[in-house]
Parts: sequence; C-alpha cells; structure tokens
Amino acid sequence: IRAVEEEIIGGGGEEGLITTTYSGNLIQNGNMFDVVTKSKTIVLREMDVHSPSNVSERYEVWMRPGSHENHEQSQDGWYLIGCGIMEGNGLLTPSLLPDRLVPMNLTPFSTTGLYVTLMPLAGDSRLIYSIGSARGEIYVQNEELQVLVGVAIQYPFGQYFDARYAINHS
Repeated sequence: IRAVEEEIIGGGGEEGLITTTYSGNLIQNGNMFDVVTKSKTIVLREMDVHSPSNVSERYEVWMRPGSHENHEQSQDGWYLIGCGIMEGNGLLTPSLLPDRLVPMNLTPFSTTGLYVTLMPLAGDSRLIYSIGSARGEIYVQNEELQVLVGVAIQYPFGQYFDARYAINHS
C-alpha cells in the first residue's frame, strides 16, 4: 500500500510503504482484509498486487468503513474506489494497479475494509495468497498502519476462505 501521511497544517506529506509477502502458493480472484490506522490520517493512493499472470487483467478495489468481517458476500456498504486494466508481472514480482485509486482518507484510530479482486478477461484471473493463523490478527505494520489477516474470496462477493493474507500491498 502506498500512502501519504497528511500534515496537520498545510499541504504536503511524506510517502510511505507497507509491504506484505511475495511468497504464497494459493490463488483466488480476490482478497478482503482490514487496515487499521494509528495516530495520524493516512491517504491511500496506490496498491500493488501479486498475480501469477503475465497478461492484462481487469481489477477492482473496493472499500468500506469498518471491518470487512460479516460483509464478505454482499456489496452493501462497499464503495468502488478503483478499477481498470493492469499488466500482470508474474510470480514473485509486484504488479502495480496502474490507475491511481480515488484518494481515500483513513482517519486516525479507524478500521477500513478493503477488497481487491481480479476479474476474468479471458480465462480465470487470480491473486496469490497464503494461509494465515487467524483472521483479524496483525500481519504487518509500521508506525502508522496495520494490515490484518483477511479472507480469499471468489468474484464478486462470493464464497470466501478464512484466515488468508498476502495480496502484495506496497
């Protein structure tokens, strides 16, 4: 996840990254997970994903205030913040979602659910993920943001598989 830490007064800010793993041996259309901010407002702007593909893929990025939990199979309360075509870079290489996301302000001490998914253009589009130990546990964090273990999910808002992590966020 690429984010900008907002300054309290004035413009500007400092760009920061938080990255999950590039290892993983399972695939699914998408991942839902929560991000939790700490003491500052964070502006989410860009995201990389880990796709085994080396071809063009359609993607969507959705968000919802609060957790994704208990909202995996319904579009209610979710907002589309990005969609387009990306080029898959294959295994172990991040694939940037090329169109900037609608900038999303993550307020201090808040939880936001994110859903990142690939949709088939021709064939079966998938993201690479790993199995975590428990949904909701902190998978990775930095000074201002936590990424929690979520679920792998079939497109769109379909069957899900608990305690999964690692689309690549950088």
